[in-house]
Amino acid sequence: MLGENKTFLEHLEELRRVILRSLAAIALLLFPAYWAAGRLIPWLLRQLEQLGGGGLQFHYFSPLEPFLVQLKCSLLLALFGALPYVSWQVAGFIAPGLYRRERRLFGALAGTAFLLFLAGAAFAFALILPLLLRFAASYRSPELAPMLGLGNFIDLAGLLLLGFGLMFQLPVVVVVLVRTGLIRTATLRRSRPVVVIVILVLAAILTPPDVVSQLLMAVPTWLLFELALLVAARLEPPAESDTPDDARSPLPEPNAAAASTETVPETEEPHPALSDDEAYAPYAAAARSRRGRRIRPIRRR
Repeated sequence: MLGENKTFLEHLEELRRVILRSLAAIALLLFPAYWAAGRLIPWLLRQLEQLGGGGLQFHYFSPLEPFLVQLKCSLLLALFGALPYVSWQVAGFIAPGLYRRERRLFGALAGTAFLLFLAGAAFAFALILPLLLRFAASYRSPELAPMLGLGNFIDLAGLLLLGFGLMFQLPVVVVVLVRTGLIRTATLRRSRPVVVIVILVLAAILTPPDVVSQLLMAVPTWLLFELALLVAARLEPPAESDTPDDARSPLPEPNAAAASTETVPETEEPHPALSDDEAYAPYAAAARSRRGRRIRPIRRR
């Protein structure tokens, strides 16, 4: 582990074992997750159809499309099911290199990040996806009937769930940056316009190209950012006060008594006697050493 006296290659070997154990856990859960995905997808489509107002029907346009969709869902379920074990492995690798207080903070932030991810995904499933379905059903007419592709819709839903889950991690990122001293809360408060622009740009990338979805992602993220500022202000380490130049302690003056006890090298001549004023001068020792130097003539070859 990180806290033990190991070489760099030994740490790499330990990291390799952590990765292999995590991949093995995901692979073991992939088979039961595939069975669960076959029952979860129909239930999920029925719920979305009811939330969307009814009248919608999903289709697939290639023979292997249902199998690929079920495989994608099973992989996501396996990742979600193996997340506690993977987190335990990562924590076991990092925790020995942390102090006890840092371990508690790391555990609290990991739990908060997991809950915020679930909250973001639930927000997207309960609000954003029904709005998209109602928006798609609003164009229905006798001449135009909606035909939603299963694979395309699952990809869109997965992108929305993942995007909202990641955007809801902003409070954790802010707290980590402030707690480690990389940035101050005062700087973040002054940079509010820049943060709002960045949130809007990310919301435009992670949502469908419509203003409603973008605002529904940007507004909760901005509120979480403001909440993170309040929490980070309590966890912010004290700033190192810059001492002004006039408040700094002056350099210690050389002690004439201590300087007089210095041994004179044999190659140098004895120091000439100094006057009383020179003896009490701040740089008497430096003056004495300069006077005691022997000037050697330059020999020409």
